[in-house]
Amino acid sequence: MLTAEARVELLSEGSEERRNGSLTVTKRNSDVVPFDVHRIEKAMLACMVDDLSYELDKAEPIAKSVAKQVHNLLCFEKQPVSVEVIQNLVEAQLMAYGYYDVAKQYILFRDEKRRLRESAEIPDEVVEA
Repeated sequence: MLTAEARVELLSEGSEERRNGSLTVTKRNSDVVPFDVHRIEKAMLACMVDDLSYELDKAEPIAKSVAKQVHNLLCFEKQPVSVEVIQNLVEAQLMAYGYYDVAKQYILFRDEKRRLRESAEIPDEVVEA
């Protein structure tokens, strides 16, 4: 566990630019893009409101809180973080808050998307290359 002094030092080590939005994410296709905390909020809201019928006024603070916690955890990273790592953090935060139904739905959603990616046909241009 980090001491208070170590936390302050970590936060001050080049993290100013990270707090100002220079966190980066490595996508599945290896592109490195800026981290967008609103994508987490959007995914959480879709999962909670559309799939689980949460009321928006109840879902929104949860989505914002989880997204903020994930952002805070990522501020300690010195390199781009993969999409998978971010999604794992979202799941962990949901469970930490006791939103097991949302975490389960999120896990099922991820699995469905993975199966769709794996079953997608490979374009002819890629096969020829």
